[in-house]
Amino acid sequence: MAVGGYGRAELAPHSDIDLLLLYDVSKKEELPPLIEKILYPLWDLGLDVSCSSRSINECLKMTQSDLQIKTSLIDGRYLDGEYEFFRNLYHLFTKKFFIGR
Repeated sequence: MAVGGYGRAELAPHSDIDLLLLYDVSKKEELPPLIEKILYPLWDLGLDVSCSSRSINECLKMTQSDLQIKTSLIDGRYLDGEYEFFRNLYHLFTKKFFIGR
């Protein structure tokens, strides 16, 4: 998913591309090859890419103590992958932080 300015679709010239690779804990071993497949071509193009990888639970836990991560999830947008997984994160995030605990 896109986060930061990329999540808002408002990239300034020469700004970095911020990505969050949301993964299923049961498929964590598949993550390193996926990261290489995604990041290496972007780096080869000369893009400045900031990337993190987290599970849904890690995202929710980190938002409790890190305002920057919470803000990046508010601005986040779907790019590719299992849409239902992305939607599940947003449902839980919205329920926890905007509707009530």
